[in-house]
Amino acid sequence: MRDCESFTVCDDWAGAGGGDWDCRVRDDAGAGAGEAEADRAGCGAGGAGVFAVSDAYREGCADGVVRVLREFTGDYFFDHSDDTGLDVCGAQEAGVIELSQKLLAAIDAAEPRLRAVSEAECLVPALPGGWSRKQLLGHLIDSASNNHQRFVRAMLADALEFPRYDQDGNVRVQAVQEAEWLLLVSLWASYNRFLAHVIARIPTDKLETVCRIGPYEPVTLRYLAEDYLVHLEHHLGQIGLG
Repeated sequence: MRDCESFTVCDDWAGAGGGDWDCRVRDDAGAGAGEAEADRAGCGAGGAGVFAVSDAYREGCADGVVRVLREFTGDYFFDHSDDTGLDVCGAQEAGVIELSQKLLAAIDAAEPRLRAVSEAECLVPALPGGWSRKQLLGHLIDSASNNHQRFVRAMLADALEFPRYDQDGNVRVQAVQEAEWLLLVSLWASYNRFLAHVIARIPTDKLETVCRIGPYEPVTLRYLAEDYLVHLEHHLGQIGLG
């Protein structure tokens, strides 16, 4: 297992976003990969990455939302909407329903392909000098765990203060490289399906809750939720599922 401490990240971005998009950005990312790759990694010319999120998340009720919710939650949702407090175009903004739908689609597409990766393949670095596929997936499980707590705590409070995520420390002490690949795949997929359930229930009046992660500039709960999917898709691309 490699020495995680020998690699650095983009400090201006590290841990600030919903996806903890702070990992595997090496010192030479901008020079070696070109501007497009540096921007995608979150370290542009100015040092701090900025990602634009689609306005589609903020549009009205999207086609297929009701169908997806029925498939995900069953008929109980439609028979007990007053009990759950979930209203597709009311208490919950259509954007979070669509975000939930996009997350479910990403998991459904990625899971069978992840299961097809062999134990030997998942142990080798996905990028030269970087994490293995197994370590990247472990990092995505950390991201799910961290953001689950962020989402729930932000919904329950007027503002959120949450500690910075130590990515290398988490990967090291959890010995992700030694865990079974299919165990990690199952945990990641199940956890994210539950997160999609949680995201779909973020009330509109909580989306602008101010969240501060470690020493970084505050962001909104809306940003954390949207950035979570951006971060997830970024790392799936590194694993080879982009």
